[in-house]
Amino acid sequence: MRCRNCSTVMMESDPECPSCHASAQSATAPPPGSTGQQSPGLLILLPLFGGLLGGLLMAGIMSAQSPGGSAPAATRTGSGTHSGLRPIFGFLLVLAGGVVLAIAFVSFNDTWEVATREATVMSAAELARADAKSAPAWIRFTFDESKPAGETINRARAGRAGDVQARCMLVRVEDQWMVATVAPGFEGNDLVGRLIPSDSPITKPLHDRVRIHEGRVVALLPFEFNAIEGCASDQNIRYAAGGWLVAFSLVGFLLGLYLLCCRRSPATAEEEKPNRAGRFSRRRNSVGSEFE
Repeated sequence: MRCRNCSTVMMESDPECPSCHASAQSATAPPPGSTGQQSPGLLILLPLFGGLLGGLLMAGIMSAQSPGGSAPAATRTGSGTHSGLRPIFGFLLVLAGGVVLAIAFVSFNDTWEVATREATVMSAAELARADAKSAPAWIRFTFDESKPAGETINRARAGRAGDVQARCMLVRVEDQWMVATVAPGFEGNDLVGRLIPSDSPITKPLHDRVRIHEGRVVALLPFEFNAIEGCASDQNIRYAAGGWLVAFSLVGFLLGLYLLCCRRSPATAEEEKPNRAGRFSRRRNSVGSEFE
């Protein structure tokens, strides 16, 4: 087995990781709320759905093209096959567009709930005495002093919204420091998020690494302030991803409806037969005139 913090190979009998010295329980335990396997998340699935819709769009466009007068004979004889494939491609595009649109709606809804969630404002004195297990679920704290902790760590959003490479910083709370994780692009001095106890398997290794900062031991509060989802920069990224999903889904859905509803009428096919026969007779007459 490997340590979750530094990927060092550990024996089952090791009481702690030989590299980062994290306990065996924290080094091998999965994050809270997970089953040991990370969910891919909506943002990671975005290229997958984009490739799927792109392939279906290409197939739909190819099937929608009717054979022209200069097309080879093999293409003209296979026009019935193309006509039979149009409803199939149309149904697949409508189905894929509906699925992706539902995923985009879920993503927008989750992001909107995070952005509009009411946060409990806490002062520095209240936060210094707070207990992570009994604190409010969603907190807002305005700090006056902070400094980078020199750590970048992977953190999972709530639900199935994917992971983030979070930036770690130290925030002063009265005469102590608090570990805070924020999303890339974080600006300002407002933290909005939730508290995670320092004895949590995902927080303890980070606390152990930043406790010694600039050559001295730092007095840390016994929790981490996870402010990733509360950052405006992270919410904008999630909104943009949902917008791309909506665009993909609408294009696929509309093209699928076109393939299902706009079929070639039988009259058009019957009109082509006399034209082909006329072209053939004209070609035969021209050949006969050459021999004369």
